[in-house]
This record gives sequence, structure tokens and C-alpha cells, in this order.
Amino acid sequence: MKKTYVLSSEFDYALTIFDDCGPGYAKDMSWDYTFLADIHSYQDYINIIDQRMTAPECLHLENYIGNHKNTIFLLKVVDPYHDLCRKHWYYQFLFRVKNLSNVFFLTVYRPAEIVAELDHSTGSKKLVVIPYAFVHRNRISNTPERRINKIIFQDIKTNGCIPSVNSLPEP
Repeated sequence: MKKTYVLSSEFDYALTIFDDCGPGYAKDMSWDYTFLADIHSYQDYINIIDQRMTAPECLHLENYIGNHKNTIFLLKVVDPYHDLCRKHWYYQFLFRVKNLSNVFFLTVYRPAEIVAELDHSTGSKKLVVIPYAFVHRNRISNTPERRINKIIFQDIKTNGCIPSVNSLPEP
């Protein structure tokens, strides 16, 4: 069966510093990708849903998934932390759709905290663990003098669980 990785139409993937989502993740996994606005073209595919969906997109997806019972949806789950994620719209969305027969979950981590709770709440029958493959182009030298001097700041600017990440410009 064909599969496509469905990206948020609203999130700016240029803000990410690592390919754990978005077009870079799709490329690393050798998956085609599309944006949520075009999901209607992929009803005969397994739709793998990126975790960077906005709150309005989650509501749209919830209705879309419920109305397309013959389409398989694999929803990506990453951050497992109860205290940060419990109230986040994406995790609330996951718990609302977890019992639909066409919904499954994908994680790159061993289930812990909220991901383990989601897994247990579905009878441990809907979670697929696909560890993120090491990408050799991301390897850095162990020699400190060959590394780029850069400091990365990470801060949660909203009550969400996915932080905003920024780096200082090169000197």
C-alpha cells in the first residue's frame, strides 16, 4: 500500500533544527509527503500524520479521519512527557481519536509516560515503534576544533509541549 507523510499546512518547518519532523523526516524515511490542505488526494494511501499540526488542523483532522473510515491514519507521537503534553491540543486530539478503527500511532521512542498511557489505553494494539534511523550526513567530528561554535537556546513559549528552538547567528 502506498503511504504519504502529511505535513501541517500552517507550521513553518524552516524553524526546526533537526529532521525529526517535516519534509526532512519524510526524506530520511524515503516517504513522499504532502500538506494537510491536500490530504483529500491521498484517500487510498496510509496517511502518516506529522506531529506539528496546529490546534485548528487537529480539529479538521479529527473530522476528516472520522469521515474516511477506509483510509488508514498513522499519527506520529514524539514527546512523552505528562507534565508538558497532557494539555497540549495534539495529545488531546490523539486521545480523542484513539479508538477509531482506522487510527494507529507511530513513535520513534520506546513508549514512556503519555505515549505508554496512549498505548495501554488502546490495549497495546495500535502503537508502532520505528526507531529514528541514524543519518550519516548528520555525523559530526569528534575533534572539537572542527565543530562549529554555536549555542542553541530552547524554551517553551506557550503552554504547549513542543518548544521553540533558536540558535545564535554565526559570528
